[in-house]
Amino acid sequence: MHLVGLLSNESGRFSRPVIRPTSLRPRSRSRQPATSRRLTKLNGEQRSRLITRYREGRSIPQLTQEFGAHGQTIRELLLDAGEDVKTSMSRSLTEAQIAQAVRLRAGGATVAEAARVVGGSESSVRRALKIKGL
Repeated sequence: MHLVGLLSNESGRFSRPVIRPTSLRPRSRSRQPATSRRLTKLNGEQRSRLITRYREGRSIPQLTQEFGAHGQTIRELLLDAGEDVKTSMSRSLTEAQIAQAVRLRAGGATVAEAARVVGGSESSVRRALKIKGL
């Protein structure tokens, strides 16, 4: 209390008003939401297509772009449908791509060459080969 009296400008001693620190300033209540993302609800046909696309090897981020729904929503729909939802790292290459990378690597190709051929990133191919024991 004593400091407030010392720092206030009631007496007119200061040539300009004392500025409050930002932590003491009242916050504006008219803040806009951080995002204006429109929520998307998928109907039965879209859910079926989503599950089919996931089984074909599409990742959750790809499905998010295709269907316009949040990734967590898509994940929950897949779990509700009984799908074994895997992390993005484990879904980055299909089993066919991994098998092809294993064959290429066993044939003498480098990890970079195998990645170019199978269409995956070098780190994804290296991780898949490590899991397979190569």
